[in-house]
Amino acid sequence: MIKTEAYNECTQFLGLTTKNGFKAGKLYTQKPLSAADAFVVNRNLAAYRINQSGVLELMAANVPRVDYKNGCPEILIENEATNRLIRSEEFNTTAWSNRFGLSISANAINAPNDTLTADRVIENSANSDHYFNQEVSVTTGTTYTMSLFIKNNGRRYCYLFDGYTGNGRFFDIQEGLVLGNFIGSSVGNIESLSNGWYRISVTVTSSGSLMSFYFGLSNNGTSLVYTGDGTSGFYIWGAQLEQSSFATSYIPTTTTSLTRPPDIIENNTINYDINQATIFVRARLDFSTDVRGVITLYDGGPFESYITIYSEIIGGVRKIVFQTYTDPDDNIYQLTVPSNGIYNMAFAYDLTANTYAIAVNGNIEFSGTFGNNTPTSSELNTLTLGRIGSFYDARVIGLMFFDSKLDNTSLENLTA
Repeated sequence: MIKTEAYNECTQFLGLTTKNGFKAGKLYTQKPLSAADAFVVNRNLAAYRINQSGVLELMAANVPRVDYKNGCPEILIENEATNRLIRSEEFNTTAWSNRFGLSISANAINAPNDTLTADRVIENSANSDHYFNQEVSVTTGTTYTMSLFIKNNGRRYCYLFDGYTGNGRFFDIQEGLVLGNFIGSSVGNIESLSNGWYRISVTVTSSGSLMSFYFGLSNNGTSLVYTGDGTSGFYIWGAQLEQSSFATSYIPTTTTSLTRPPDIIENNTINYDINQATIFVRARLDFSTDVRGVITLYDGGPFESYITIYSEIIGGVRKIVFQTYTDPDDNIYQLTVPSNGIYNMAFAYDLTANTYAIAVNGNIEFSGTFGNNTPTSSELNTLTLGRIGSFYDARVIGLMFFDSKLDNTSLENLTA
């Protein structure tokens, strides 16, 4: 919870509740100075969120995505991503080749978006592999994630893998588990959705200019070849292959690949260009080796001066990073944290006195001086959710901006 006394003192406040208002191009704060002080939303394409019923809902272009994946409302901010697969919901088409040892029936049940578009795959009764695949062009030595929505229909185990490197994982759709490596090493993930649906994903590094998205059935979670019963299988929907170290929200495709633009949510109408201030943000952090921005105060372009908070896995360790940058100098403070989850983070600074303090979850983590040059106040005029450039991917629950550098006791109370 964000404390009432802090709410009363702050200059800008955004806390997600059922009272929040939004429409195409606008995200309204609970304490705006005027209607003009809403956050401007720019994402020139419809994109999915999970609504309060647990159903994937397509939000219109430029409408903020208040997502309920974790049960409570979170503003979903994502970087640009491209689904390189085609016919992502039409597995009975020629886009999906080498359909071996199975049959596919189109539009068999309702998909995770509650439309009758999920296909059914059924194994044959022969002793064979049971799979299909699609081949796409990629960049050599680059990390990609393949993902698929899936629901049990009599067959418990399945797998995803890249046909060129042999990297992939087995999955248990009955228990919702990631099992052993298919061949080599890869990172697997499984997410539970409503109505018995899961989303499975595998992250691999390409070995050449092609990758092959393989989905197959297994009788025990360790082997490929088995004698099918002619009736068991899965329901499937929404295949995706994207350049990322994790699966982002689903991007539907038809005859061509499709790129989802980044969610840009920012405000430049209130007085951010001041010598001392405090930025507070409450966010859910899902750490990865990719930089995942949380919030940034910057110069509005050309991105040469900013103050930012982001998360990243560095050397196998989860880090929350607090940074200032003014070309070419920066100041970086890295805080090691134990796990994914919700964090209350505050970055208080005085650019004239050259001092700053950092508080996370009720603890002062640093209080002292900047070691290098910092931006001048006149260079900071725009507050954006996520981070400038190509580093977005955040789940923001609330934020505050104060027009003063709060003292350490106030920071502890604010972030507790």
